[in-house]
Amino acid sequence: MTRQFLILILILAIPNLFLPAVLGEDTPAPYMVTMGDSITAGLFANYSIDNPPDPETLTYLAYLAAVGPPKESTNRVHKAFKRYDLSWASGDNPNDFVVSHYERLREYIPDLAKLDLAHSGDTTLNLKKQVESLFGEIKERGAEPVYIVYLIGANDLCASDTKEVTTKKDFRKNVEESLYGILSHTENTKIFVSSIPNIFSLQMHEGEEVFGNVVNPYAGVTCRKIWKNLIPVCKTATDNGNKKRFDLMKMQLERYNEILEETVINLDKEYRDRILFSHAAYNTEILRNDLSFDCFHPSESGQAHFANETWRDGFWPFGF
Repeated sequence: MTRQFLILILILAIPNLFLPAVLGEDTPAPYMVTMGDSITAGLFANYSIDNPPDPETLTYLAYLAAVGPPKESTNRVHKAFKRYDLSWASGDNPNDFVVSHYERLREYIPDLAKLDLAHSGDTTLNLKKQVESLFGEIKERGAEPVYIVYLIGANDLCASDTKEVTTKKDFRKNVEESLYGILSHTENTKIFVSSIPNIFSLQMHEGEEVFGNVVNPYAGVTCRKIWKNLIPVCKTATDNGNKKRFDLMKMQLERYNEILEETVINLDKEYRDRILFSHAAYNTEILRNDLSFDCFHPSESGQAHFANETWRDGFWPFGF
């Protein structure tokens, strides 16, 4: 009886001992990745206009935002208030009503893991760092991701002055380099590129009262007052006092989305069926309940709407 035959007999006789190794037990688990900014990071998603933070939490938020250089304060706010578990892209909270891309994709890939690279405050210039982190993860895991959700660009527009807004030329360069870099260094990864939501449509909610419904000390505070005084987020989109500037920034956002779509169309010619662009986020109507307490970021309801609308434009189930 040969040695090879004996080994075969042992494998057949004791399958639980040998079979996993034979089939490749160490094969990396499939995973998906999120890239982008605070919208995909789920910042403030656990709050809404009717469910704002208590005064103590607001004081803590104000402290984090005020102390130190702007970039450091953004990182602190991100760390304290991010809610990836409620994200339209990668949410996995069993008690919410957001049915994320991650949760839907697990119906097809039950052992799917995830990696969240989306970071509050990031612009397309920061994509270089996110892509580097992705490549490091691919090397460490020994496997490329199955799926990447890519939504970024609002912060390129959000600034206190139009001089700080990312130029269309730089926006195109940053987007093209990041997407081409990912596709050229992977073989099968699919990339869902989302449009930037229409943040200018938030103007219809400027008169909504936020804290007054729940927290008496803040009675009468409207979205307009929040944008102007309390949380002056994205002045170029929330301050409509200068109509000429406001209209110019609306056009800039539309052009950003055109650049995203053009880039995807061009890349699809070379990397067929691995990348697509969706208008859904821009076209999704933002309702009152969709807003967090800052009247800017999506609440849980807003995240759910983004998840529902964008999934319809995606790869699955027909692209599986």
